[in-house]
Amino acid sequence: MIVGNYDDYDQITINFVGTNTPEWTAEYIDNPTQQGSGRPIKYDGDHALNLYIKNVAMPFEVGRDDPNLSPVPGIGSAVSEVRSGGTFEGQAQFVIGLKDSKHPYKVHTEQNPTRLIIDVQH
Repeated sequence: MIVGNYDDYDQITINFVGTNTPEWTAEYIDNPTQQGSGRPIKYDGDHALNLYIKNVAMPFEVGRDDPNLSPVPGIGSAVSEVRSGGTFEGQAQFVIGLKDSKHPYKVHTEQNPTRLIIDVQH
């Protein structure tokens, strides 16, 4: 995962192995909880953008090491941090902590390599 800062937005890029286009849902929620367990997900920021990525293989299923799931700090003026909620039944969860307000955002995919990109407006 890469978190970047541009003139008008902060950008989060999540890279994938393979060529399938990731399916996703994103929404602002007040109290994010970990899928499966229902445990609260603590995050740095005033608001949480909850992101689910569907049809994700577990690392051991594709011969990969477990990813680093430590929080990634934001470096711009909108994103405070990105925190993993883990993967459960083929669905990965990330909570994007935002500073001060619910910023407009857009999510899109790109190929070569396959990646999901989240742009959060300043």
